[in-house]
Amino acid sequence: MITLDPRRLLVLAAVSDRGGVVAAADALHLTPSAVSQQLVRLEREAGVALVDRSRRQARLTVAGEQLADHGRRIANELLAAEADVGEWTGGSGSTLTVAGFSTIIKRLVVPVIAQLDVGHQIAVRVVERDRRPAIADLHAGEVDVVLAEMTVVGSPSSEAPASRVDGETSAGARLRTALVLEDAYRIAVPADWPALEWLEQRVIVDELTRRPWVTWTRGSASHDAMAGLTTAWEFAPRIHHECSEFSSVVSLVSAGLGAAVVPQLAWADAADRTLLLDNNDVEAAAGADTGLGVRRIAAFVRATPRRVPAIELFLAALRRAAEAEEILVRSS
Repeated sequence: MITLDPRRLLVLAAVSDRGGVVAAADALHLTPSAVSQQLVRLEREAGVALVDRSRRQARLTVAGEQLADHGRRIANELLAAEADVGEWTGGSGSTLTVAGFSTIIKRLVVPVIAQLDVGHQIAVRVVERDRRPAIADLHAGEVDVVLAEMTVVGSPSSEAPASRVDGETSAGARLRTALVLEDAYRIAVPADWPALEWLEQRVIVDELTRRPWVTWTRGSASHDAMAGLTTAWEFAPRIHHECSEFSSVVSLVSAGLGAAVVPQLAWADAADRTLLLDNNDVEAAAGADTGLGVRRIAAFVRATPRRVPAIELFLAALRRAAEAEEILVRSS
């Protein structure tokens, strides 16, 4: 009879989610040697090769990936068990770790912790992570909630985001998403540009297409939003600066160095030095759609048989904070 150690299945799942032994060891707070030993012992228990060691970086075999799925399910069951214990004891059972990007942390997560009742019911730990490593942390059990963005071009009422993030989740790993807010992309210009006069005179397109622009790194969601504008207005912008961080783009616009497409959430801290154009006013003056769309910010959590009370409390508080923010476009 084959007997598998469930703890080794958890290690196997971490290797799969992290893409290798070294990264898994770091996530599990073990040495790479200890992880490798656990994999060898699991292979002996299973009687089949679980790791392809013919490459420079070890990868799981088909059998290894299938067993890794069982490891993920075990991790989810443990999470559900902790939630049950939390209900019995009146607490959450552990600290809730939330990963996100800088603007969502500053504008929503911090107010949730500092002001709302969730701060008195559960302990929240914040880690700033880019989307890809944050999702890996989620699968590894290092993070409980990931706040990530995705671009939706067109109507804010279109279909809700899928439970995968651009193919970045591992095969067989199940995630649940909860839409937190919709954040409209807008055109931001320096405060000393006569943009309101351009709108009144209905020359906004002519003026903006002649002015310099600050653009985003290719491949980013904001770059796609900018591409939507250039396609709708059929112009090739004069790009003077290219950035990957919201703070850098907003700073350049504030300094009068160009216009930019920015999500409303990122612009809030530069309201005194920039002008954020209303999309309806721009479209009316231009006689054409801007093509900007919105970005959706969703919470990603592991799909468990039962909802985790601490996570549900946090998500509910996050939605209340989103509704209270006047700069946000509330989702339906």
